[in-house]
Amino acid sequence: MSTRYANEAEFHDALAHGATRSADRFYAINEASWTFYRDLLLKEAALAQKRGEPRILEYGSGVGAYSSLALAGAGYPSIGIDISEESVRASAERAAREFPSVPVEYRAMNAEALEFEDDSFDLVCGNGIIHHLLPERAWAEISRVLRPDGVAVFSEPLGHNPLINLYRGMTPEQRTADERPLKVTDLERTRSYFTDLDTWYFHLFVLAATPLRDTRLFDPTRRTLDRLDRALFNSVPATRKLAWLAVFRLARPVS
Repeated sequence: MSTRYANEAEFHDALAHGATRSADRFYAINEASWTFYRDLLLKEAALAQKRGEPRILEYGSGVGAYSSLALAGAGYPSIGIDISEESVRASAERAAREFPSVPVEYRAMNAEALEFEDDSFDLVCGNGIIHHLLPERAWAEISRVLRPDGVAVFSEPLGHNPLINLYRGMTPEQRTADERPLKVTDLERTRSYFTDLDTWYFHLFVLAATPLRDTRLFDPTRRTLDRLDRALFNSVPATRKLAWLAVFRLARPVS
């Protein structure tokens, strides 16, 4: 295993064993992006089911396995892969405990060299995985394993906001040395592998609500700032690059 892969596996093995990160507190504000991502994912799963029993891959399930567990909650079976064997173990235990009647499988696997045949899946999804990889390798593998009418749905951090990047630079211990938030150019390069790309942007002003997360002011403040973010991104497209997270949908893989 290369040093890059080994570092990722070791870091996420530690998270599976209970290691914590101070940066995790920022995820208290991401309800808008998570809800949008989950709803889009379930919509695409339902559309795939109309064509037959869908085969779904969670690409980089991590210790949380958020995508496959959201799918399991709606009754959809899936396969999750991750480079961290401890994350795979933790995810499998949680899925068996919370959704014992839904077939959910997890495998330790390198996302940049998937052990699946071409045209294997109707839906590929992931939450915060691509920025741990070399994007071009990820796009190529996702395109390869998707069926011609398949769809991919992802949520990823962006790397344009200077204040967020300053925080990242001041807290290197919170992440692996090789991970890199995506740039808009990374998303544009998906067009070499997919004909269709749709992108939605989330979280700018709402980050200011983070210090209130343990108070009664948090929810109303978060909702207000979420509305402000939506209004800004809709009216001034140039500000979208400053968003913390993007949700995107890829379709019509290029042969």
